[in-house]
Amino acid sequence: MKPMVNNINKYIKVYWLISKSAIVSALDSRYGAVLFILGKIVRISTFTYFMYVLVTHSNSLMGYSAKQLIFFLLTFNIGDTGSQFLFRDVYRFRSRVINGEIDGYFIKPINVLARSLLGGLDVMDFIVFVPLVITTIMLIPQVINSGLSLFLYLVLLVNSFVISTAFHIFILGMGIATNEVELAVFIYRDLTSLGKIPLDVYKYPINTIFSYIIPIGIMMTFPAKALFGQVSILFTMLYLAFGIMLYIISLKYWDFAVKKYSSASS
Repeated sequence: MKPMVNNINKYIKVYWLISKSAIVSALDSRYGAVLFILGKIVRISTFTYFMYVLVTHSNSLMGYSAKQLIFFLLTFNIGDTGSQFLFRDVYRFRSRVINGEIDGYFIKPINVLARSLLGGLDVMDFIVFVPLVITTIMLIPQVINSGLSLFLYLVLLVNSFVISTAFHIFILGMGIATNEVELAVFIYRDLTSLGKIPLDVYKYPINTIFSYIIPIGIMMTFPAKALFGQVSILFTMLYLAFGIMLYIISLKYWDFAVKKYSSASS
């Protein structure tokens, strides 16, 4: 137990050191950082206002009230912004493979996947993430179904981060196997953006495909539906099992890609 605790402490210290360097670098251009944060807040606020106006003029959308739709959007942004501030370094992975920087990762006493996946906190996304969480917590009492539904919501929210982590590991594996990262990131972000609104809005078979085959619904829609009392304990456990299975498969793919990797100098 003690070696495992020491190992976790080591990675926390390393992550904090990398994060401090990333924060200094991000804030080096203060005007750029301010514009980025303001742009993201305006984009989220504008879409939220659009949804509110749309529903208040039609009373509901697919049976969901304005507050429920706003909660869908807030939950989506927690998952989306949270994964960005944690895994932003993934977007820069391709250049590190091409210039051979990743070769140095293999000779250091730090897990290569952990170093590639968690390349430091993105402070600008984190600044946006905090008020999103606070706003979501304030809205929960107005849309919650029961204490159990809150528990299921939190479980599925954690599960959405597990699935997001798996997707980013797949992207890292593709970066090693094919030197392609940007296209995979764009596809991932375009697909997840469908979760800004409940997938019930989309017609069959689109809603079924993106609910179960491509797990956008499990990531973005079902957590909020669980809070409204629309997801059972059984299905919550099934979705959680799916997330864990996808994470394990992503690790297997990463191991496969690393075994096929040839250094930039070879």
